[in-house]
This record gives sequence, structure tokens and C-alpha cells, in this order.
Amino acid sequence: DDAARSVCDRLIERELGSLPADRVLMVQAGPQDRIEDAAAEIEENIRALLLRYHGQALPENSDELNPWMWLFESTQHTSGEPVAAWRAVCVGLMTHPDFYSY
Repeated sequence: DDAARSVCDRLIERELGSLPADRVLMVQAGPQDRIEDAAAEIEENIRALLLRYHGQALPENSDELNPWMWLFESTQHTSGEPVAAWRAVCVGLMTHPDFYSY
């Protein structure tokens, strides 16, 4: 858990100072995109991350996206910051059992 939080903190910080073309975490959706305005882009980004981190190619609107979308939405709602939601998704992806088995 500590390693995932450390890596994700550094990744988020690097991405905030990077051009969009150089990002690996927030690619289809940017650090300021909110679930209310960019749900499709956020879902597309999460789908890409699930493929990269877990090897799962999920179709649009897959039920398997629901927990990840909920994590993003609830974290953004609680913190008020989309960047905090991306950090939560990053940590969740790295601590999930599928990360270790992929």
C-alpha cells in the first residue's frame, strides 16, 4: 500500500507538470476534468488504465467499470478535486489483486 501511494503521488506530480502527450495516467481525461462534465472521457481513461495495469480490455459501459467509476466519482465528490480521484484510481489499480497477477 505504501509503495502504491508513493508511486502514484510521484506519478500525479509528474503528470501535472507534463504536456498532455507525455502523460501515462491522465491521457484521455485531464487533471481538471470532472465527472459531471467529462464522464465519457473519464470512463475511456479508466478503460485504458485497466488494460495497462490489469490486462483487461473492457467494452464501453461494461459493468466491470462501475466500481472504478464509483471510486473516481466518490473521491472527487469528497475531495472536490479530480486529481485526488485519479490518485485514488491509481492506488486502487496498483493494490488490486489483478495488478499482481498480470
